[in-house]
Amino acid sequence: MPRGGMTGLSSALKAACESSGVTFRLGTPVRRIVIENDRAAGVELASGVVITAPVVASNADPRTTCLELVGAAHLDTGFVRRVRNIRSNGIAARVDFALDDLAGIAGSGKANLASRMLFAPDMDYIERAFNDSKYGRVSAEPLVELVIPTLLDGSRWQRTRHHATALVQYAPRRLAGDADHAREALLKRTTDIVERMVPGFSSRITASRVLLPADVERELGNAGGHWHHAEVALDQFFMLRPIPNLARYRLPVDGVWLCGAGTHPGGGITGLPGRNAARRILAE
Repeated sequence: MPRGGMTGLSSALKAACESSGVTFRLGTPVRRIVIENDRAAGVELASGVVITAPVVASNADPRTTCLELVGAAHLDTGFVRRVRNIRSNGIAARVDFALDDLAGIAGSGKANLASRMLFAPDMDYIERAFNDSKYGRVSAEPLVELVIPTLLDGSRWQRTRHHATALVQYAPRRLAGDADHAREALLKRTTDIVERMVPGFSSRITASRVLLPADVERELGNAGGHWHHAEVALDQFFMLRPIPNLARYRLPVDGVWLCGAGTHPGGGITGLPGRNAARRILAE
């Protein structure tokens, strides 16, 4: 766990890049990738400002990069069809908890609670949890993976206050009912499951937040709300990720590259998609 969590890691990477002359523009969404004479010429920001560049590497998901930033008009019809068929609908939710002092709850020793806790008794339980999602419902008995990162990094919170994050499955992108109801139901079910495993946990909750796949899509711009930008499945993995035409990071438009979680080897905080893409770009 890096000191300061993902914010600390991002800040360290930003500082390292700036020391090498990189300029960051934060809070400035890209409207489109500028294409001239069938190759990249830069990007146009939402403000209308155009930044010229012969190479554009996009960390956005493949569908957004190809269909919205580049645009179908610059791509072959068959390629566009394959991109549209990339499966990227999210199926996991995130539940954040703000907690007060953890002293006194069951297993409150740091060694116990600082580990990654997985609540999934057996394969039948996981199968039942997934079954609800096929019908547009959040799981009645979800699979819950809980971490309390502030136990490992005290710099992120006050000494007697903590933050817990639960990865909860399954929560489909397309819900059969009301999203607010789904959030409330998933919060209660998640809290109840954690309480069964860690008695006293629910009494320490002071605030909470639920992010469904639709929230991830809206807030982060990931098409479909999938955290890995595309399903991690055999037909969308390794040399097939996200589709064979994009497996080597390069779009069929000169100068445009993918470097995000939708490329090999997928999501997570590894930096590998970006490193691989950078090596390919430098080799050109």
